[in-house]
Amino acid sequence: MPQPRAHELLVKVACASLCHSDMMLFEPNDQGLVLGQKVHTVGHEASGTVVGVGEDAKKGGFKIGDEVGFLPAIDCCYECVPCTTT
Repeated sequence: MPQPRAHELLVKVACASLCHSDMMLFEPNDQGLVLGQKVHTVGHEASGTVVGVGEDAKKGGFKIGDEVGFLPAIDCCYECVPCTTT
């Protein structure tokens, strides 16, 4: 089982949704991700139960057993067209 880094939570996902930004992976994009070239898990809006808590995340009040909903966005520039439009 992976161990969360200091600022991370490890969540056992119960449900995830599929939306337009997931569908963008089917076409070339600024990050160079295209489904079929590498393995990708789509459905980035999720909910589940916390099963691991990093030290810094504990300071935020998170604990094992918490039910959470989250958007696990990583490696986002927040500047390109896909990041700035809905």
